[in-house]
Amino acid sequence: MEKYKHPEPYELEEVFANFSSTTFVRNFAKEKGIFMPNAPKAVLAKELSFFFFDKDDISRIHNEAYQKNYKNTLAGFIVNNTESDFELINSVEALISDGAAKDMTIVTPRLISKRNEPEIYKSSITYNRRRLGRMEFLQSENTEFDFYIKKKNDEWLIEVDSKRSKDPSIIRDLLGKHLRRKIEIEEIRDMLTTEKTILFFDALAKQGMNTNIWEFSDVVQLSFKKDKDQETDEDPDSEANEAELAGISKAILDGKNLRENKFVKDSENEGYRFTAMTYEFRSKKENSSIQVKAEFKGNPKVFEVSIPLYGNWAGLKGTFFPSTLSNNEDLNFRSEFWNNAKDIYFKLKDAY
Repeated sequence: MEKYKHPEPYELEEVFANFSSTTFVRNFAKEKGIFMPNAPKAVLAKELSFFFFDKDDISRIHNEAYQKNYKNTLAGFIVNNTESDFELINSVEALISDGAAKDMTIVTPRLISKRNEPEIYKSSITYNRRRLGRMEFLQSENTEFDFYIKKKNDEWLIEVDSKRSKDPSIIRDLLGKHLRRKIEIEEIRDMLTTEKTILFFDALAKQGMNTNIWEFSDVVQLSFKKDKDQETDEDPDSEANEAELAGISKAILDGKNLRENKFVKDSENEGYRFTAMTYEFRSKKENSSIQVKAEFKGNPKVFEVSIPLYGNWAGLKGTFFPSTLSNNEDLNFRSEFWNNAKDIYFKLKDAY
């Protein structure tokens, strides 16, 4: 029988109390015969810490601790090469056969698109992630993410579907260091001027989703931060309040330049720049809506897209019912938004 180390009681209590959802803890306690409907999560965590769990239970607890609040994001980059015979798929296969990724497992890219469609290849990377400074029980995590290779005109696109903002840098660095061909990598990074960053987020409201299907309806969330030249360690990201968000939504709906909005102008004058915006789009054909979060995240800040919420409207009062997108639908929406953002970004970047 495979041996495994059981976590200490204090580790279990910490994981249940601070790294797990209340629903998970309550259901898990019921399975173990603990019925305390009104007990706080901390009390249940203490009770559960005295149990000795089998390997399957430990695996469930471990996964819950890491997956809480995780949503897949999509980020990506462009791979350019001036040589006419350059084929990125062949280069990735050579990278795998050379054993360049010593501590990782890379799946050979496989064609997933249909005949007569642009070629799309899918692969994945699995690696063990160590988290220093955490309790022993949470120091090691097996992590996997998918990436897609697409050829669009003369560009090779890599789209990374993952739960961690640092995952795109793993495949990016592998390609940059180990490909046999000399390549140039371009990313959507937080390198625009403050003025162009505002224009970027403004354009995403109008062009981020397919305008034949979706129309912008609201700005749900906006984060901003001191400009790089002015920020200090004491300047965390800030968020706009409801009144400010309403004003921004109205400006976009009215077709005005977002830079003319009073709150935006004041923020710009005080040295702030946008880092993230969550949009709501309503379907033109169905009673559904979708929220899309566009964010510059990580160090360096790289652009990524996620979908916090999707659902349908029903009834005379227009009640909203959250729903779940299929994995393919979720991925396709994020991919569409990211690619539209890419086109907007490079137009602004190249403009005077």
